[in-house]
Amino acid sequence: MTEQAGGTSRRLEGQKILALLINAVFLAFRTTCPAATAVHEVHDRHDLLEVPLGEAVIQRGEQPPGALRVVVVPTAARRHQLREALFKKLCAAPTPGHRLRATAAPPGNGASWPHAILHSARRPGATRPARCVPAGQRSLARGAGVTLGVQPWSVVDLFSGGGGMSYGFHAHPSFVVAGAADAQIGKPSTGRGLLGCNATYVANIGIRPVEADLSAADPGQICAAMQLPSGSVSVLAACPPCTGFSRTLAHNHLRDDARNTLVGVIPRYVELLRPQIVLMENARELVTGRFSGHLRSLLSELDGLNYAAMAVTHFLNDFGLPQKRERALVIAVRRPLRLLGLDDLWSGYRVSPKATHVRRAIGDLPPAEAGVQDPADPMHVSPSLRSAVNRSRLAAIPPDGGGWADLARHPEAGQLLTAAMRRRVMLRQLGSHPDVYGRLRWDRPAVTIKRECGHIGNGRYAHPEQDRLCTVREMAILQGFPRSYTFAGTLANMYRHVGDAVPPVISYQLAGLCAWTLTGIRPGPAELILPGCHLSAADIDEGPAGSG
Repeated sequence: MTEQAGGTSRRLEGQKILALLINAVFLAFRTTCPAATAVHEVHDRHDLLEVPLGEAVIQRGEQPPGALRVVVVPTAARRHQLREALFKKLCAAPTPGHRLRATAAPPGNGASWPHAILHSARRPGATRPARCVPAGQRSLARGAGVTLGVQPWSVVDLFSGGGGMSYGFHAHPSFVVAGAADAQIGKPSTGRGLLGCNATYVANIGIRPVEADLSAADPGQICAAMQLPSGSVSVLAACPPCTGFSRTLAHNHLRDDARNTLVGVIPRYVELLRPQIVLMENARELVTGRFSGHLRSLLSELDGLNYAAMAVTHFLNDFGLPQKRERALVIAVRRPLRLLGLDDLWSGYRVSPKATHVRRAIGDLPPAEAGVQDPADPMHVSPSLRSAVNRSRLAAIPPDGGGWADLARHPEAGQLLTAAMRRRVMLRQLGSHPDVYGRLRWDRPAVTIKRECGHIGNGRYAHPEQDRLCTVREMAILQGFPRSYTFAGTLANMYRHVGDAVPPVISYQLAGLCAWTLTGIRPGPAELILPGCHLSAADIDEGPAGSG
């Protein structure tokens, strides 16, 4: 019985190794060639898999002896089906005493596409399958002839919130989220745990973040709680709160918010985990603001730990987000990995501006009444407008981009304008918050969605036509979440989980960028589209990226 169980365990381990290798091959050789449309029968792993031109070919390789040559050109829509077919047909390959690896090689013998070779070579005296290449020993790929190693690569997310950064990696076939941590603090005046974002994280990512205040917690204990040994993490994402840097709060121009010191926590985790890549997203003032010294200290410490880093600002609508959102992005790679950024990823391509418009993102959603949940989608719900004045005020604001300033010309302006609004009208100044009580414009990107986006008085967050705040679903789509994403907790906290998030449509691109860094193989533009988001491959054109 014991021997039989051991054999079963070895077979399962071998099949798992093969599945990872096949996944690696598909990651490496997805191209923009025509999609595969059929997979023909393979009788055993030495047979030829004949598929129409431009799809996929598996044949016995001539060198090295006994290898399988794989030519792969499926689009993302066919990747999963082809990978499953390969796994089922080749599951006998990883027998005990064999080691498997995948290598990229240039086309040869008249081949017209890149191909890969799965090596199956007996180790002398081996009695069980060899261990796969550890993360720290993967080749620093820059082209053909490199060892791909085992995927998926592991990701850890600090300050994980509702999962916006993690989800892009979770949805990418080359990564698995191995750990996360968040204190669930909404703002300094609220207690730990009240934000409730970890429940949203669990619902979508499938693991529970460690609940800890990272400003005070011991990094070693946090890593131990996640069961993360040094060298086991490929990507460390750490996005501390941006509120202390944001220019929208007047006092941030005068004093250094205590939360800004959380940037200094990141190097401690880098030193412990030794990831290959470090990512951080924050407000643009991290780079350009008065207290950018926090960033300079971070970059200096990363350099001392042997990481090359860049810190740049981007308008994320240039990369497909249906929202005018300017953010700082820090990317660091452990030397000698090549340092790449989003501009490199999108070089030669651009997203059609119309694909970033509100109409394109949410125009097809069914109408919704304030305070009434859509029976088909619990996330398609907005708060009730209990105040009669607020209901009248919003109804009086013109559709498609109207704002509170338009109320000054309304016959009932005296009742609809607040005291602060009336003062601004008398001074002929809109003040620093002209967007409050405003409607989104159909044919422009949304305004920047912030944490407190759950009230019409906090910004231009009203629906372009309907008399209500945008629903959680609409706000989430505008923030780059897929339509399947779910949020947990109170309605107010759901909006906060949306507003606090790194847009998943961008974090998915960052996952593609990390895969490029780790393999040396640049993803095609269609591979940068998060499944289930508002974008499609038809939205990507050749040409320079936009400029905000």
